[in-house]
Amino acid sequence: MLKRTVTKLQKSLKNYENSKKSREGKTQRQSSKLEKDLQDVKTQLNKAIKEAESNKKETRRSKDQLLDVKATLKETQDKLRKIAQEKKSLQIQMNTPRTLR
Repeated sequence: MLKRTVTKLQKSLKNYENSKKSREGKTQRQSSKLEKDLQDVKTQLNKAIKEAESNKKETRRSKDQLLDVKATLKETQDKLRKIAQEKKSLQIQMNTPRTLR
């Protein structure tokens, strides 16, 4: 009877140890997978940050170009206004009768 009890206890102990090893192995695999997933997310985050920085720089360049175009447009509009005023002035001069000399 004692031998049978010892055998049962040994078997239970072995089952417990095997079960523990199995759980530890499963936990280790899950941990490794989570570590890999974390590294993948970090890599994606770094890529996204770099892309955002690149987009920010491109936006700044585009904004600067737009400001240059606006300045050029304003200069052109000012020149056109001046030309229109000169044309109007010349038309008035042409339509004004000349005085006798």
